[in-house]
This record gives sequence, structure tokens and C-alpha cells, in this order.
Amino acid sequence: MVPIANYKGAITNASPQENSQGDEVVTLQRLLTQRGYPVAGSGFFDMATDRAVRAFQSQNLDQHGQPLVVDGKVGDLTWWRLNHPKPLILAPSAVDYTKLPSQANANNGYHIRGARP
Repeated sequence: MVPIANYKGAITNASPQENSQGDEVVTLQRLLTQRGYPVAGSGFFDMATDRAVRAFQSQNLDQHGQPLVVDGKVGDLTWWRLNHPKPLILAPSAVDYTKLPSQANANNGYHIRGARP
């Protein structure tokens, strides 16, 4: 087995890339799946893992705000982003204008004189 980068980002001899295998690849596959790029945790850096890595790289930035290089290799910057996910931002729900509140609800339950019920 070829030594590869560990999940904390320290590079030993080579970065995970196609045809790598081992626990580090299982960790990579788990992190990719957690980040929304589902891939089987086989421990083999196969074509599916390569596609997931490239998709992840194409949609993420490094710690300096620069786009990751899309090369399918999991170097320092890709490991960093895998271990430092983007914050979850909840978007406000949209207003459904097709379902307006009733007149009573719009007035907090009070009937306004002259308003039609």
C-alpha cells in the first residue's frame, strides 16, 4: 500500500489519487459523503471517488478564498476544506402569496369595524 495523506491534512509520501487504497481512502470517502458527494466507502480510490473529489474541488474554496485546483488529487488544500466545511446557512422560507391569511388572522383575531368578515 502506498502511504498517502491522512485525514488531518499531513502529507506522508503521496496524495490520495486513483488506484490508492487503504484507511485514508475510507476516511476520504466518508468525508466526501458527509459533504454531499456520496461515494461508497470501499477503501479503493476508484473512478467514482475520483469524480466525487473533482466535483468537491470544483465547488469549494481553500482557506484563502481561492478555488481549489480540480485535478482529482487530494492535496493539502483539498484535505483542509474537507476538514473545515462551509458553515450551514439556512435560507429564509419564501412567502407563498397564493395563500394569504384570512382577514381575522391578519388583524390578530380582532374584527375591524367596517371590514367585511
